[in-house]
Amino acid sequence: HNRGMYYVYLLKCADATFHVGSTYDLKTAIAQHEAGNGARYTARRLPVHLVYVERHPAPRDALLREREIRALPKRAREALLTSDTNQLQHAAPR
Repeated sequence: HNRGMYYVYLLKCADATFHVGSTYDLKTAIAQHEAGNGARYTARRLPVHLVYVERHPAPRDALLREREIRALPKRAREALLTSDTNQLQHAAPR
């Protein structure tokens, strides 16, 4: 997939933990997680809810941002949910 947007997303699991992922097909990725066919982590913590999304122009950007979000402590991930997405994208180190 060489065109379009790539997405970094945050799912909140039934046990109040978060799962971070990236994809070029957000709708399909979320449907797979909700059906228990996504990551093993989310399959064991259903139901899951999409709570945050960022758009990126290239897969490399999305993967780098996914790693950044994975490295954040839970409180920082929760802070993403109440912050402005545009400000967060501009503030993210590249």
